[in-house]
Amino acid sequence: MDNSRSSLSSVVSLPELKWALGMLLLLSLVELLLILFFNGGYFTYTLDDPYIHLALAENILQGHYGVNAAEYSAPSSSILWPLLLAPLTALPYTDLWLLLLNTVFAGATVMVAGRILQMIELEAGEPFSSRARLVLLGLFIVCSNVIGLVFTGMEHSLQVLVALVIFAGLLEHVQSDKVPGYLWAAIILAPLIRFECLSLSGTALLYLALNKALLKSMISGAIIAALLLAFSAFLLSLGLGYLPDSILAKSSVASSGLGKLAMNVERNLSLVTPKGITLLVLSCFFFHCAWFKSVARKKRLLAFCIGLAIVGHLLVGRIGWYFRYEIYLWTVSLALLLYIWRVPFLPRVSKFEQRFTQGLIGFCIIIATLEHLVAYVSTPVAASNIYHQQAQMQRFILDYYRQPVAVNDLGLATYQNDLYVLDLWGLGSSEARILRKGSDSVEWMNKLVEEKNIQLVMIYHDEIWFPDVPASWHKVAELSITGFAVTARFPVSFFAVNSNVADNLIPQLKDFAESLPEGSRLTINP
Repeated sequence: MDNSRSSLSSVVSLPELKWALGMLLLLSLVELLLILFFNGGYFTYTLDDPYIHLALAENILQGHYGVNAAEYSAPSSSILWPLLLAPLTALPYTDLWLLLLNTVFAGATVMVAGRILQMIELEAGEPFSSRARLVLLGLFIVCSNVIGLVFTGMEHSLQVLVALVIFAGLLEHVQSDKVPGYLWAAIILAPLIRFECLSLSGTALLYLALNKALLKSMISGAIIAALLLAFSAFLLSLGLGYLPDSILAKSSVASSGLGKLAMNVERNLSLVTPKGITLLVLSCFFFHCAWFKSVARKKRLLAFCIGLAIVGHLLVGRIGWYFRYEIYLWTVSLALLLYIWRVPFLPRVSKFEQRFTQGLIGFCIIIATLEHLVAYVSTPVAASNIYHQQAQMQRFILDYYRQPVAVNDLGLATYQNDLYVLDLWGLGSSEARILRKGSDSVEWMNKLVEEKNIQLVMIYHDEIWFPDVPASWHKVAELSITGFAVTARFPVSFFAVNSNVADNLIPQLKDFAESLPEGSRLTINP
């Protein structure tokens, strides 16, 4: 049956969808107002990372790829996102334009979810009640973290949208045996938004190749490979690595090879967040659904390929960091779980399997609700953390110090800043990344800051980031937040590279300390 056209044309008219979009906008407005209240009228995102993309986008608009005008760098884990942001950096209030863009993506995601809901209803032959539809769309807004993602300022809002479009296209093929044109576009686009989307795009192409679309799947796969190879060639031509520094700095698999797969899986399945274990259980359940030969072949392949995509992400991707790395597959998995539950999928299902399926759905909803309610509640606090730490660092650099600095949390420190900023963690510096990972002592830090003529270093001096620093450095101050820490968990230590620099810094630091807003505290060492 071909219900795709009627589904697409009627989804916008669903009254429940209009209520869901209204709920999305209302909650987003509440989050924005709370952020402005907590920050004294100043808007910041919940992470420092989006300002890396904005800094890169600023320079892309000027014809340069990197966060510093003096050198090339690849600090973004997305090929496409900085290019999309580049025109926005020419506008005033760029931060708010980005917020609007992500809100549009979030609204489009809810609309795609509404379409999938209709497609499931049509195949089941029994529509949900109006109340049930509204509850399901409301749960989707919570379980997919679409509002929390908007306020991270990252590309994940677009990533979740495209991932759900891929699932909708595959579901349309299951129901109508036709491959919609938008599915091919979404499959090719997804890895350009986030590299880990290769797991979903690859398994979607596998599904299509096994369903009489082998040639087009091979062509689409070749296009993806060509685009990724072209980007790698571009980076190599700039003297950088074959992947962005942000990936090589964060991913043990990308930087160290397949030997780190086991370590990566162990970290993803750790009890820090239940998402990893739950995704593993979901993948096993989907493989179980693909086992029954009496189920329609396309349905079995759909379940198998989504399960395989989850395994791929658990092997080479990451879980967590403010509920965003795995969210694209989590959302797709919940959509497939609803489909399996609502549409007769498994033959001769036992009472145990019925109860297990219902229990698994309930458990996933509980896990997602609890996690993402934490995200929604903490969003204003997390944004306040960024304001009271990274925004104050930026202010000190631009208004007081006015010289090159070194940091380990690249973002606001380099955004709208023409002064040189050395990233010691390595997202914005291939040289620093290689030295950090390959050196046995901390002297590489001293050598690098001397080469760059840097006299002030602002880093997290702790066991996770930099437990040791060169002996010649002098800690002159520590910037901390006085409230609850969500995304700025560590104080920032200010180091002068020698005692003479330390003496010169003290007057500037004292003036800066007096100007700090309530919620930020600078402790100056005697």
